Amino acid sequence: MTAIEKKQLKSYLEGSDSQPALNGGYLYIYLNNNLLTIVSIPSPNLMADNSSQSTVENDDEFQDKDGNDYSIIVLSSMYGIDWRLDTYPEDENIIKKISYEVKRNEY
Repeated sequence: MTAIEKKQLKSYLEGSDSQPALNGGYLYIYLNNNLLTIVSIPSPNLMADNSSQSTVENDDEFQDKDGNDYSIIVLSSMYGIDWRLDTYPEDENIIKKISYEVKRNEY
């Protein structure tokens, strides 16, 4: 796989949202526009002095209907939300069908 191909796949394997999830929320993960799983977004530590101290992490594992394994890390800080798939299928056709939606809790 070339560097360009890896860079293109990166957008399917990770993401971010610059708005903090002050009251937590959920990351909806879709595969081919069908809901694959819902992962909790933790509330950041708002009493922290800096971004690294405000970061709270959630790790989760799940499978698709074909038995492919996934693991994801969701980081929530005072500066927003970041996520990264750490385990995923090697099939690029599957990876390119992954999309995300952030839903924050209102209260």
